Amino acid sequence: MLAPRESYDSPLHPDLLVWLTERQADFARWGHEAGGVTRFDLSDASLDVLEDLVGATYTEMEEITQQRRTPFALAPAEHVAPTARRGRRDGQSD
Repeated sequence: MLAPRESYDSPLHPDLLVWLTERQADFARWGHEAGGVTRFDLSDASLDVLEDLVGATYTEMEEITQQRRTPFALAPAEHVAPTARRGRRDGQSD
């Protein structure tokens, strides 16, 4: 494996920045369509809202699998990890 160049700063890689910017824009659009981004504040309660929304939107696993690359399917998936991380950081656990 090659060692990274000294000047290489992976968190600032242009491709990563583009990807993150796209995800932020998609989440904002998705949140607006889903009733407002304030409903998705990374709290445990927001996971309940998310579960209800996904369940109402997709009734079959095949539906979400077919749409897995769309912003409406990606945004909920991308919301779960930071919510779980925040819960762990704040000492919440089930």
